[in-house]
Amino acid sequence: MGVILTAGLANARRAGDRADYQEKNDHALPAGTINILAATNAKLTDAALLEALMIMTEAKAAVLSEYGIKSAVSGLVATGTGTDCATLACGEGPPLRWCGKHVLFGEMLGRAVMEALSSSIAWEVNR
Repeated sequence: MGVILTAGLANARRAGDRADYQEKNDHALPAGTINILAATNAKLTDAALLEALMIMTEAKAAVLSEYGIKSAVSGLVATGTGTDCATLACGEGPPLRWCGKHVLFGEMLGRAVMEALSSSIAWEVNR
């Protein structure tokens, strides 16, 4: 398994924040997004794919919380940015029915996302 991501944080938001984009606005929002691409040779069922996206999203939110990244709108701990994306590319290898927190693959995926995002944020903070 591998994880590649971008870690722009200028657009940090918390789920439920007041929307700051209206169709009539024509100004650009600040750049910054967290895009996560994980890849595995395993063949995941639809249920496992949904659980994997949940794990990836929770891992991202956990790292933002650990670093105290705040929403630019509410000032509360951010859970992502306004333009995040998470994708999982699967192969035709060993079949996996599940990918939750009780399953080894879910643990591995969560750790991989957290490690990649943590190291990216740490690099940015220490530049």
